[in-house]
Amino acid sequence: MKEFIPKVIFIEPDADKYEYAQKILNKFPDVERRYVEEYNEKEIDLFNSIEHPITVGKEILLLRKYKGSFLKKCPGSKGLLCCNYYVINVAMNCHFDCTYCSLQNYLNTQAMTLFTNLDDILNEVSAKINAYQGRVFRMGTGELADSLAIDDITDLSKILVPFFADKSNALLELKTKSNVIDNLKDLNHNGRTVISFSMNPQSRIDSDELGTASLIERLIAAKTVESWGYKLAFHFDPLVYCDTFEDDYAEVIKLIFEYVNKDNIEWISLGGFRFSKEIAGAVKERFPKSDMILGEFWLSDDNKMRYYKKTRKKMYSFVRSEIMKYHKKAPIYMCMESKDMWVDVFGYMPHVEENAEKLFDFRY
Repeated sequence: MKEFIPKVIFIEPDADKYEYAQKILNKFPDVERRYVEEYNEKEIDLFNSIEHPITVGKEILLLRKYKGSFLKKCPGSKGLLCCNYYVINVAMNCHFDCTYCSLQNYLNTQAMTLFTNLDDILNEVSAKINAYQGRVFRMGTGELADSLAIDDITDLSKILVPFFADKSNALLELKTKSNVIDNLKDLNHNGRTVISFSMNPQSRIDSDELGTASLIERLIAAKTVESWGYKLAFHFDPLVYCDTFEDDYAEVIKLIFEYVNKDNIEWISLGGFRFSKEIAGAVKERFPKSDMILGEFWLSDDNKMRYYKKTRKKMYSFVRSEIMKYHKKAPIYMCMESKDMWVDVFGYMPHVEENAEKLFDFRY
């Protein structure tokens, strides 16, 4: 797995006044530091490199005091069923280089960004959870950054896991393509943190999830954190269709149930590969040999390119069927899918309401 070591650290005003920032800086005493009023890639000499700006950004660490709202509900898409997931924005970008990554054109900066005013983050999360004691919140940090890929640097798990341990109406999800788990070993999690792993066949990891942990490394990590008392989740998202789709994913599913106890799996999500036209351009430019965008796609109502319905139904039905060979009551849901697809694959359409998270958080 690729290690993150910044070539230079940029520090915006007030970002380094926090104890958390100083702990980060102390880990890189010999790395150049640049203090800037506002980080602007157009003015930084590193971006004059012959390398692509995204590639350059993956070797830059930016410390920033965040001034907006840290907690945001997953935006979902019009007409698609959403699980009412909440995203905690503690960091942005990833030093892994997945060819299909939506962050390639979603964010306005390419640097690995850490927000240093952590007390503000925790206060906002507490206020939200405490204001709605009758609801169960599922919250995670894996939307704009991998939750654990550089946890050996950020130590965020040491802060977030104990914080959620006494939150009776909330679960924290740490989602990763890494096997960086050492910090999790002795933490008081009280069953309130779920460690989740993105799943794909090893052939797809090799071709399109560059720098990430191998499939077996992820499964060993899952087995290890399970032994530490954590519950697990697995995300088949994106599911990528190809001629060997059934053989490839059947093998992944078999391995999951060889490594972990089915009773410790909190949820399994399924999501077909989808992408914006802008991402298609980035893939062609940065990864011309990738076959990710070469399938048959159509432009959906949410302006995303998706596999045709027939293909998606085939993928979801097969993966669900394979999972249920090992776990007949497996807690499976689909991410960003239409109501009629739910009927086609599951035989029913979930009733969506304010408390829809109860549908997806199968512990409740």
